[in-house]
Amino acid sequence: LSSETERARIAIINKINAPEYLAIYNDENKGRGIKTKKELLKNEFITYYHGVHRENVENEKDHYYFELQIGRKRTYIDASKEDISFGRLFNDNHKTPNVHVKPVQVDGLMYPCYFASRNIKPFEELEYNYGGPEDSYFWRRGIKTKKELLENEFITYYHGVHRENVENEHDDYYFELQIGRKRTYIDASKEDISFGRK
Repeated sequence: LSSETERARIAIINKINAPEYLAIYNDENKGRGIKTKKELLKNEFITYYHGVHRENVENEKDHYYFELQIGRKRTYIDASKEDISFGRLFNDNHKTPNVHVKPVQVDGLMYPCYFASRNIKPFEELEYNYGGPEDSYFWRRGIKTKKELLENEFITYYHGVHRENVENEHDDYYFELQIGRKRTYIDASKEDISFGRK
């Protein structure tokens, strides 16, 4: 085993899943993410994805699970329960990720572990490629215009069902509007032909 893989094993065994050299930050568009407070060297172990190992996914819309496939065996690590661990908050970057994932085995279970893909400077966000086709995740999709748009020109609107509450807080197809003290959600979780949800 490499020294970095051994560091990963030690972190898993000792449940060190919120190392002090990492920090949670909030982005207006992406939500929560993870940045490093120190320089990370290429191939250095960063942290691991902490959660409950399961054979099946209970809620396929839940984004807080990690799918590992080794040979024919598929395992899911369920991190849907909010905790202090950092691994569940790494964001996707399918074009220029600075982190890669390698499975590390401890006591017969495989854990997704994050390693630096290059030297990473302090305060850089840590991102890896979630995998899958280009349009696998809503944030990778987008809408392009076929004509020139002028400043302040109306483009389209967010089509969906107006609700007072969100049924599934992990569902990414709702839009939250707050006017004064009143909060409304537009639920666009049902697939349709509208562009606003994309």
